[in-house]
Amino acid sequence: MPSTEINEMTQREWRELGFFYDRDDDAKEWRLIGSKAGLRQFAHTMQKYAAKPATI
Repeated sequence: MPSTEINEMTQREWRELGFFYDRDDDAKEWRLIGSKAGLRQFAHTMQKYAAKPATI
């Protein structure tokens, strides 16, 4: 189990990104949760990666 300090650091990092993810291994699903701006930035980053994976 992560320490309180690690959990707080992780929360700060997710807030800076504007999204976080969780996964359901049984359903084999990933869930992205965040602000519109954070999720938009995630989508943009994935599109850039898909276009040129070696540049990220």
